[in-house]
Amino acid sequence: MDSETVIRVKNLVARYGDKVILDGVSFDVRRGEILAVVGRSGCGKSTLLRHMLGLEPISSGEVLIFGQNIGRCSGPELQQLLRRIGVLFQSSALIGSMTLGENVALPISEHARLANTVVHDLVHMKLCMVGLAEHARQLPSQLSGGMRKRAGLARALALSPEILFLDEPTAGLDPITAAQIDRLVAHITHSMGTTTVMITHEIESVFNIAQRVIMLDPTVRGIIAQGRPLTLKKSSRDPLVQQFFNRQPFQVI
Repeated sequence: MDSETVIRVKNLVARYGDKVILDGVSFDVRRGEILAVVGRSGCGKSTLLRHMLGLEPISSGEVLIFGQNIGRCSGPELQQLLRRIGVLFQSSALIGSMTLGENVALPISEHARLANTVVHDLVHMKLCMVGLAEHARQLPSQLSGGMRKRAGLARALALSPEILFLDEPTAGLDPITAAQIDRLVAHITHSMGTTTVMITHEIESVFNIAQRVIMLDPTVRGIIAQGRPLTLKKSSRDPLVQQFFNRQPFQVI
């Protein structure tokens, strides 16, 4: 891997039992870019994410993060690697019995030996980044859907990760709130130099902030297109890609 490639997926095969979901998927993610992964329901977007994070065993192929094969990392090695990664899950995955501040403090306290005052200052800084500093003492149930997304993002940023994985960050949000999340993700990526991989079905988000996109398809069980979003929309000769990026009803080709 060259210095500008932080993630490399090579000939990845992912299966659940006898069912192959992804077959021979390969792509790179470059330092500092926002890469969107899109495709129809059932194409394997979430499966790809889980395999890239080491949450599912890889049937065949490799996922290299910072040159390390995540499928072969031992427990301590994997934990060290995951400290450099932040994840925003689709449900935000906040702990309901803990305040927003406590949720953000949790990964910091688990992975760093810092004085309580330092942890408090770090939590405040992360919450300021997402505009939620005044809500530190509230429970997740007291927050709106958009606020919970931002809270989940603050927790994902708790350890100042070099790579950020986002699973449907704007799903279920109204257009205005979704646009706010898009701008926030773009700002964080550019200001912190973070590399962002975003799983999404929101075409507006792809056009708004993604520099590059890969499209998965369940029929081929892999990538059918990759490139700049507008280029794929305007120039792709694949009817499925045209239908997807122009939001046309799916037709059997």
